[in-house]
Amino acid sequence: MITALISRNCRQASCAKHRWLATQAPLPIVLGIRREDKNRWERRVALTPSHVKRLIRETGARVLVQPSNTRIFNNSSFERAGAKIEEDLTKADAILGIKEVPIDKLIANKT
Repeated sequence: MITALISRNCRQASCAKHRWLATQAPLPIVLGIRREDKNRWERRVALTPSHVKRLIRETGARVLVQPSNTRIFNNSSFERAGAKIEEDLTKADAILGIKEVPIDKLIANKT
């Protein structure tokens, strides 16, 4: 993203200073979408597959989704949107959900 900006706005994109600037972009955020497990009937989800696809396309974010057999959107719809289905969300910078997380499911140092 920054490389494209430098190339478009600067005629010196090949100089060492500008190549260095292009490498200083922050790593993309990793978002986790948790499986709703407070109520067994809960089918809602924090982001739809179309939101995930747009988020990945527009920001370069990585999205991890806990697998769920009760969610309104199945696991494969999130995979087609570009998310990775993964039980472990500890790699996520932020974790999204609908209901409050049961105390025993909290992950240390995560929001």
